[in-house]
Amino acid sequence: MRICILTRADSLSWTQHYVDAFRQRAEVLTVGPPYDTQLIEDWGLADFVDTLVPNDIEADLDPSQDLRAILPDGWNPDLIVAIANGRVSLAPSMDSLGCPTAYITVDTWQSIADYVECQQYDFVFTVQRDFVDRLRAVGGSNVHWLPLGCNPSAHHPIDVPHDHDVAFVGNIALPFHQQRYDLLERLEQRYSVFVASRVFYEDLCRATCRGRLAFNRSAIDDVNMRVFEVMAMGRPLLTNRDASQNGLTDLFEDGKHLILYDDADDLLEKVNYYLAHEVEREAIAQSGFELVMAKHRYVDRVDEMLRIMSDRVPAIHSGNDAIDGSIGDTMADLVPFGSEYVVDLGTRLIPYAKKLESRGVRQLQSAVGDDDPAARIEVLAANSTGELGFDCLDALDHAYGILVEGGSLLLRLTASDFSAASGIASLDQLDDAFAKSGFHITCCKIDESSQEGSNIIVRARKRTRRLADIVREECEIFPHLDTDGLSRWAAAYGPHY
Repeated sequence: MRICILTRADSLSWTQHYVDAFRQRAEVLTVGPPYDTQLIEDWGLADFVDTLVPNDIEADLDPSQDLRAILPDGWNPDLIVAIANGRVSLAPSMDSLGCPTAYITVDTWQSIADYVECQQYDFVFTVQRDFVDRLRAVGGSNVHWLPLGCNPSAHHPIDVPHDHDVAFVGNIALPFHQQRYDLLERLEQRYSVFVASRVFYEDLCRATCRGRLAFNRSAIDDVNMRVFEVMAMGRPLLTNRDASQNGLTDLFEDGKHLILYDDADDLLEKVNYYLAHEVEREAIAQSGFELVMAKHRYVDRVDEMLRIMSDRVPAIHSGNDAIDGSIGDTMADLVPFGSEYVVDLGTRLIPYAKKLESRGVRQLQSAVGDDDPAARIEVLAANSTGELGFDCLDALDHAYGILVEGGSLLLRLTASDFSAASGIASLDQLDDAFAKSGFHITCCKIDESSQEGSNIIVRARKRTRRLADIVREECEIFPHLDTDGLSRWAAAYGPHY
C-alpha cells in the first residue's frame, strides 16, 4: 500500500510520530513545506537542526498546485493523508490521482483554517471529541474522533532517580497556559517540582521520569499529547478531570491508569496522598503504561483510521488497482470517496456505477423519493437543466434541504446557466451565490466532454454553521485567542461565511 502524507516537516511534534506509524503499515512518501526556520530560531533549537527529518519532497501545497505533478512519475498513492500542523496550506488539487483522502486536525482550536481545508478531503479525523460536531457543521465529511497517542521509540521509561515530588515538561507561556502556570505555582509552594520546557527525545523522557508524580493541565480541557506520553514513560499521571468532556474517562480509569483532580485544592490533596503511598502510586503508573502500550500507540491510531476508511471504501486495503481512479467522466470523478448514498438527477452517472462502487457508493438512485430520509443522501449530482430545475440557482435551496450535513452537491452548469440565466459573470460571483445558500465550493472545473458544448461542474459542501459563528464561539471559550485576527480571517471569505 502506498500512502502520500501531506504535512509540513516537523520532527518535534505529533507529525513525525504519525509518519513513523504510517511507515510501519505502508510505503510512505512525505510531501510539503520545510521546517519553520523562524520557529527554530525563536525557540532556540539550533542544536536540533541536525536531527530534524525533512520531507521526502519539499513543495508548497496550496490550491494552485497539482499534487500529481509534484509526485514522482509512476508513483501513484492508494491513499493521501494530510496532517495539519503550523497553519500551512495542505489543499492541493488531488482529484486527478483518483484515490481516497483523509485529513488529521490536531490544534483545531488555534488553527481555524483547518475548518476550511478539511472540506477538500473524504475523511476527517480530529484528536479532540469536542470538535467533531463543529467540523461536520462547516462541511467536513465522515468526521471521526481519533485521539492522540504515544510513540514507544520516543516515549519510554528511563532509569533516572525520582528526585522530585512532581515533574512537568511542557509549555507554560502566558496567557495560553494561565491555569497551568497557576497550578504549578501552588505546587511549588509545598513540594519539590521539576519544570522543563522545549526538551525533546531522550531529554523529554529523562525530565519526565525525574518526578515521583507527573503533572498535566490541558490548555482547553483536551486530551493532550502529555496524557499518553507520560504513561508511556511509566510515570503516574496527575491530570485535570475537565478533559473528560473530550473522552479522557472513556479511554482511562481514574485511580487505575491515572489520577484525576478537580481543582487546585484537590490537586494538592492527591499529591499528598500519592506521595505517601508509593506502592499504590507505582501500581497506577504500571497499569497506565501497560494500557497505552496495548491500545494507545500512534500505530494503533493508524490502524483504526484505516479500518474506519475501509469500512466505507472496502477496496482501500487492496491497493490502487482495486479502486477505479481512471479519469473519464468529470462528474463521476468528483464523487467523494466514502459517499454511500448518491442521487443522480440527469447527469448520467449510471454507466459509471462500477467506478462509484469502488469509491464506496452502495446506493445510486435517479430520483428523490418521499420516503428517503435526508440523513441518507450524501451526494446529489444534478444538471442545471435536468430534473432538479434551475432558476437563478434555485437548485441550491432544493439540494440544501435533502443533503446530509457535510454532504456534497455536484452541479453541471451550462454556459447560459452560468451567465445570462443566473446573472453570474465571474467565478467569484458563483462562489458568493453558493455561499449565500449554505455551500462552500471545493472544486470548479470545465467539462469539455458534453455534446452540448463546454459546461462548468461545481462541487460544493453543505454547511450548517457559518465560519464567523465558529470563530466567535472559539474566542468565547478561549479568550486568549486573537479575536480580531480570527474574525478578519473568517470575514475574508465573504459576507455569507
